Amino acid sequence: MDNDDILRAEDIADARVTVLKIRRKVLGLTAATSVLAAVAVGIAVYYLKLHNVAASTFVGAIFLMLGVPTFVHWWRHYRSILEQLDLVAQRVARGELVYGSQVAFR
Repeated sequence: MDNDDILRAEDIADARVTVLKIRRKVLGLTAATSVLAAVAVGIAVYYLKLHNVAASTFVGAIFLMLGVPTFVHWWRHYRSILEQLDLVAQRVARGELVYGSQVAFR
């Protein structure tokens, strides 16, 4: 283990900023994808079912609801990473030597 591998509070702050940026992008894309899929399928059903608004709304709502579990999955995933990062930050704040190569997020 090198001394370069020892984590500092600044390293953890930088990691937090990076995780927050990625989380914002992933959650935004997840939400946008489910909305766009719902709209696209709703429009397709509308034209394939001879302008049946009820069927297109129903199918669009199903696609929108299918995106909710995916959004919740990624939200929980990044919340877990941020909580684990907080635990590492607490260890560093207590003065414990924490090596970056030994830190793993689940």
